[in-house]
Amino acid sequence: MSETCNSRHFSWLMKSCFPNPNDNNSAVVSLHHHHCSVTTLSSLPDDLLLECLSRVDSSSIPSLSLVCRRWAKLLLSPVFFNLRRHHGRLQHALFAVSAADSALFAATLRFDTDSIWKVSVFLADNDAVSPPTFHGFPSHARLSAIGPRIYIIGRNATLRYDTWTGKVTGRSPMMFSRKKFAAAAVSGKIYVAGGGPKITAVEEYDPEEDKWVVVTHATRSRYGCIGASVDGVFYVIGGLKLGASGNELSRAATTGAEAHLYASSMDLFDVEAREWLRSRAVPGGGCVVAACAAGGYIYVLASHAVELSLWRFDARRKMGASGGFGEWCRISSPPLPAQIRVDSTVRFTCVGVGEKVVLVQVSGCIDDLLRRSGRFARGLKEGLVLVYDPVAGEWSRLANLPEMIRRAACVYGAARILVEFLDVAITSIVFLKGVYPTGAFERRRYMNLVVQRARHPELRDYIHSAVSGLLPFVQKGLVERVAVIFFNTDNTPIERFMFKLVISQSYGSKVEEADLEFSLRSFLVKLSVSEPLTRALSHGNPVKCSITFVFDCRWEITAYFRSLPDAGMSKDAGLWIPTDTKQWQQPPFITPIKSMSSEPLSVQLYLEHATSDEPKT
Repeated sequence: MSETCNSRHFSWLMKSCFPNPNDNNSAVVSLHHHHCSVTTLSSLPDDLLLECLSRVDSSSIPSLSLVCRRWAKLLLSPVFFNLRRHHGRLQHALFAVSAADSALFAATLRFDTDSIWKVSVFLADNDAVSPPTFHGFPSHARLSAIGPRIYIIGRNATLRYDTWTGKVTGRSPMMFSRKKFAAAAVSGKIYVAGGGPKITAVEEYDPEEDKWVVVTHATRSRYGCIGASVDGVFYVIGGLKLGASGNELSRAATTGAEAHLYASSMDLFDVEAREWLRSRAVPGGGCVVAACAAGGYIYVLASHAVELSLWRFDARRKMGASGGFGEWCRISSPPLPAQIRVDSTVRFTCVGVGEKVVLVQVSGCIDDLLRRSGRFARGLKEGLVLVYDPVAGEWSRLANLPEMIRRAACVYGAARILVEFLDVAITSIVFLKGVYPTGAFERRRYMNLVVQRARHPELRDYIHSAVSGLLPFVQKGLVERVAVIFFNTDNTPIERFMFKLVISQSYGSKVEEADLEFSLRSFLVKLSVSEPLTRALSHGNPVKCSITFVFDCRWEITAYFRSLPDAGMSKDAGLWIPTDTKQWQQPPFITPIKSMSSEPLSVQLYLEHATSDEPKT
């Protein structure tokens, strides 16, 4: 791309647009005047050029960014965005983002058109964003918009999606790895809080410098919280209480169970003053399902035992010395079936679009939820999109979320859960077989269970990198089995623990994550009491390993593919190489251990070991 524009093609445009009204003989032009300098768009100063560019149609902006570097920089400036707003060229649009494989799916719904979702697919640019980066964005990643750019913030990676140019670029990750945290944009910067039992730090992200810094610490930790902002205040809403503050400290100490309580409250952080304000409790309590900011208000959707309630908090600052806020007000609940209780199988999110509130069903099926309770309904399946107009006080329905977005999230979500499960299960097998001292492992919690994690960094990284590298192939349905193989000193297999995997590629978006995690949790419980796992390896074939040099230990992780992955299909294809492991000459003896099936995933674990007539090496 050139630094400046070629003015040759713009000279005719400027002449035709700006004729001389006093020239009566414009048809007769002397040839010797053609060499005179002509004012072109490229020669205009930045302020005038921005005035011209800010008036073009939004569909032409991607082409403008390709003219030259100067134009591309001007299009990224806040002045360009403000000018388009001043000229009424901005359009309210709703963006839904889903990551799967090596692509990013974005669906756009514009409110001033025919209300039809338009889906775009953005493949990873290896020079800017590596394909595995997309795999780090599960369903609990957070989105924050600053002008026309959307920041997709995951646990260990951040992407910036430019809605005008369609470009996806990688940005700096957060300083702390968070999950289900609060995020919101305030005065051109992004603030995040919560997301873990020991994370109290509040981080600030500067898009200009691409840098994260810690600006303060919260009085309590939250998990599963939601972020919003109004008038320079960052709101951390709902989630689970993971700490106590003030008068809650003594009560929490006596109960010892605050980690299991829903926090039906909001913590308020004044960004400019760098201080925490008085927390506000949501009237009626309950579990905060969704929350957003719109038109100077904070909207909170809460789930109770038998109903949903929608509350509005006046977050506009009052004039005067007090500088306080308004009050809570209950408003019309969304038009959902009566006596419905939203759980982890049906999830909603909401976003403010101008003065309106948009409620989107991002997972689960309401019809199935009603059917399990003995009721039947139709038309409330998946991807429901509802809009609340505060002026009319009414709800309306828009086009459902596109199936492609829901399906991508479904396949990726199941694959992600499976890979995390394999990491824990394989570590448990290695621990139970006793090939390392018990001190080489430490306890941690996973799916509300106490499991083992390798303390030695090489051992831990080997297991994690082996199974995480399978994620793109699991998503495509290429992985058939994953084995943990133990060898004797002659490199002959002694025992082979085989995970047989099936993940449905045609299954819809009705993934019951709660049921899936319940089945996998039962699977892990079975491992700890399974006789083939707790039994020591064959005494006649000892296994010798060293915690200092873990790769001298004769065991390995092997994956069996239904077909060889194409080297050009994914960057991760090169992480797996053909194995030269010795095989038994006779069919092995098989001992079933555990199996589970919870759509769209099925897992079987069985033990293979040599029969008595296997030739000795």
